[in-house]
Amino acid sequence: MRVRCPTCFNGQVDAGELRKTWTCPSCGFILDRPDGVFRALTEDRRLHYQRFFNEYLTIRKAEGHGSEDPAYYLALPFEDLSGKLSAQWLMRGKSYRYLERHILHAVEPSSKTGLDVLDLGAGTGWLSYRLTVRGHRPVALDLLTDPLDGL
Repeated sequence: MRVRCPTCFNGQVDAGELRKTWTCPSCGFILDRPDGVFRALTEDRRLHYQRFFNEYLTIRKAEGHGSEDPAYYLALPFEDLSGKLSAQWLMRGKSYRYLERHILHAVEPSSKTGLDVLDLGAGTGWLSYRLTVRGHRPVALDLLTDPLDGL
């Protein structure tokens, strides 16, 4: 996978070569990756979304999303180890099983090396995790990088 500069779209680098930061040779944009998650929002876009981030995370925390326990995330979408949102995760688990039976089952045989999948609006990345376990190569993309409820 190659990562392209989100500012000028000219500079690009192989994602496997990226360590902590990368500076675009064309425009100087610094792509940060402090914890393995790329931070590709430009400062003006981050400021544009800041109110949304604050309000969204306030609501999500009040609803009980997220956990300090890594096992919580590994159990998703089939089990909500926190017990706070079990009905929501039950529905997501059913939706994922539908995806497995009706979509992945139909397309996986045509790919000997797995599928390239864009998990847009990935949230905590549970879908990307499940797809990786099945041998696919997902790319999780989300605006949020919150430690409990984002990438």
